[in-house]
Amino acid sequence: MIRNPIILCLFVLYYILIFTFLCRISLPDEGNYECAVTGLRWEITKSTTIDYRYCSWREYAPIIVIQKAEFSGPLFNILAEDSVITAIHLPHFICLKGTDRKIDYTFAIFHVKESSYSVLKPSEIHQAHAELQMPTFSLMGVIVDRNSWFSFYSLTMIYQTANPAAVILHVYVIPNDLSIMQAVHLQESESVMIKRPSPTRSLYFGRKYSLISSSDIQIIPEEMKFHYIDMDLKQPFYEVFIKKENDLFELKLTKRKKNDALWNILLRSSEY
Repeated sequence: MIRNPIILCLFVLYYILIFTFLCRISLPDEGNYECAVTGLRWEITKSTTIDYRYCSWREYAPIIVIQKAEFSGPLFNILAEDSVITAIHLPHFICLKGTDRKIDYTFAIFHVKESSYSVLKPSEIHQAHAELQMPTFSLMGVIVDRNSWFSFYSLTMIYQTANPAAVILHVYVIPNDLSIMQAVHLQESESVMIKRPSPTRSLYFGRKYSLISSSDIQIIPEEMKFHYIDMDLKQPFYEVFIKKENDLFELKLTKRKKNDALWNILLRSSEY
């Protein structure tokens, strides 16, 4: 059974800073635990304390290109006692539904320690995690073979800009990665988030998708390529210009030059 360290609040200490997202978790006893904030999971043999935070992939991007791989989850810097943790489960956003391929040959864990890197084979692949048994800790994250043709879970974030002269929305379509979500939220620190469910189908890196509407509104750009933009970089968005007389309008995400909705939402003027 996985115990959630947020529920075990008497034993858990979180230190979350807006820019570096630092976490410290004190786990009380032997067992399996999951961080409800990041999705990290650990299997431990006795009580221990773990420090961890998100890190930028940007420094290692040239290596990932050489490896012919794609970023497939957050990069973590983890500080822990190696001998106490028998397995770590790193979150990924790869869609495995309906696949019958031998996925263990396409997944890898990118590991950096003392200025050198290695590419490790996961012990096991789960729907939302890559498991590594008997890990040693430093920087680590999930990557996948670029030629594997997996799709990636995505989500949509909508913000209204602080512009008194017009109603302008910024619509982000990003990988389902909390480190990127935080980067978007920081980028839109002066805007108001419109909190609506954003279930989308999984999308493919490198393919273009369009945001369209049947209402009389303007959307720039007409299409964008879906890919992973590092948390340290500016995240791209569709900019939606709305006429104030529009009381109700629909936004729809589609494949390039297609009308079938991958995601759609109705927005009312009372929401923005």
